[in-house]
This record gives sequence, C-alpha cells and structure tokens, in this order.
Amino acid sequence: MFAHLPVLKFLDKIGARRNIQEVWGCSGGAIVGLLYSMGVPPDLIQEEGMKFLQGRKDVRIVPSLGSVLFKILSQSVFGRKKDEQWQGFHDVQSHFQKFVAKISKNIEPRLPFYCLAYNVETSQTDILTGMDFPNGSPHMVRADPMEAVVASSAVPIVFVPKVIESQHEKHTYVDGATVEDVPTESIYRKWIGDREMGLEKRKRLLVIAVHFTPYFSSIGYLENGFLRRVPGFSYLQLSARYADMMLQARTRVQKQMLINDPSVELWDIDIHIPGGGLLDVKRIPHVIQVAERECPKKFSEINDSLLQ
Repeated sequence: MFAHLPVLKFLDKIGARRNIQEVWGCSGGAIVGLLYSMGVPPDLIQEEGMKFLQGRKDVRIVPSLGSVLFKILSQSVFGRKKDEQWQGFHDVQSHFQKFVAKISKNIEPRLPFYCLAYNVETSQTDILTGMDFPNGSPHMVRADPMEAVVASSAVPIVFVPKVIESQHEKHTYVDGATVEDVPTESIYRKWIGDREMGLEKRKRLLVIAVHFTPYFSSIGYLENGFLRRVPGFSYLQLSARYADMMLQARTRVQKQMLINDPSVELWDIDIHIPGGGLLDVKRIPHVIQVAERECPKKFSEINDSLLQ
C-alpha cells in the first residue's frame, strides 16, 4: 500500500496526473488508488496513513498472533461451520472506512476508479467500480468504492472476505491479487471492449503497471518461531511459496498480452522490497524509503528505452 506513494508523487512531480484517464488498483494498491482518483495528494495519504497505523491504539489493521491461535484452537475443539470455509482472522473493513472517510472528507472523485477482486463463487476476477458501464460488460460489477477496496484487499486467510450485493445477487470476494496481481489484463480487455462498442476513440493505450514484492509467502506469521513448531507447518510454508510462483508466472503471461499488441505500451514499475513480512506495519518507513530510491531509477530506465 505505502510503496505506491513514491510512484504517485513522481507522476505528480512530472505533471502526469492531467493525462491519466483511469486509475486501477488491486489489493493494497486499490486503497491508495481510490484516494488518488479522488484527488487526495500522495503526501497527505502518506502523512495520514502513518498517523492512522502507528499513532492510534484503537486501530488494528492485522490480527494479533493471540487471536489467530485462539481461532485455530477453537475451531479444532468445536469444529468449523459449513459457511466458515472462507472466513479469515480479522475484519479490517471498519478500520479502512475510518481512514478513507477522514482523509477524503469533502473530496469528490476526479478520475474513474476500478479495482479487482476475486469472486470465490465464480472462480474469476471481477472489476468492481462505482462508475457507469454498458450492460453486458464481462466481469464488471457495480459496487460502492469503499466496499470494493475492502474486497480487493482482503488477503485470503488473514482478512475476512467481503460480501457484496449487486443486482440482487451476493458474491464473496477476496484479494484481487489472487489471480491478477497487477491490473493489466483487465485494463486491456476493458479497453478493447470499449473500442468495439465505440466508447473509446483513442487508438493507443499506455498502462503504467506498478508492482511491489514481497508475496504471500512473506506474511509475518509464517516466520513465527512458535508456529514453526506446529506439526505440518512446513507444508503451509511450501504451499504459500508455490502459490507465489504460480502468481508470478500468471503475471508474466498477463503482461506479455499487452506487450504483444503494437497499439499498447506497458511501463512496468517493478520494485522488490527486501526483508520483512507482508503485514509488518513497523517496516512501513523502510518500504517508503526503498520505493522513493528505486522509483526514479525505474522511470529513468523507461525514459532511456524510449530514446533508443
């Protein structure tokens, strides 16, 4: 989430915001993407976000180890209900709503915003948006932007999935990065569809895809010494690493789809954040520092490639 802010600051610095037509987000990037689409300055997002996560004792973004162990033990003793198969450890919705409501007060959306979430009933990635779209648009779902962001960032197992009702149907969503880690393929397919329906007149598409690691296998709990002694825990770690490998392979295929189309240009901002867990909020300053250092380098590389 916070690693995206230096990229947005850089885009604002070079005056790119006025040329952006749509903002897309996935997982933590969806939270920042929504605020950026509303016109909230990246500096303000960072300032308020740091206060929100580190300065208030009544806000809990990640589940405590104690709550995780308690739920595991209680389900082991009393069993799990049938409708709990997708339940996570922590419901983060109210906390995110407080954050977004405070930071975006009296600000109206300025850019169309779309985010991705994985529909567990249909086994597909849906595009959630508060914008109007033509009837019959594939995988497009009307949703309140805040609810859409909560759905998009509901990391499986850790966070409680988000149920969204649209057109009298209810669907359960988890993290959009489950299949499409970076919004690329969905952007491309929407652009193609809009052109076919005459809604898009531009003949070229530029996608600035921003991607940061670590992956699911770097979730802090997987490094906990106590949990490491639980029988079978090594298989959980192996499953997380395997899921990461599949996700990386899928991401490469999705990006290649855009690269193969001569009418599309992909600017790939891929920055690795070394060390630390995915949910370790204490490492936020380090994450921002690395992103601020690496972001200009990535854009410089893109600039050099365009001049060749």
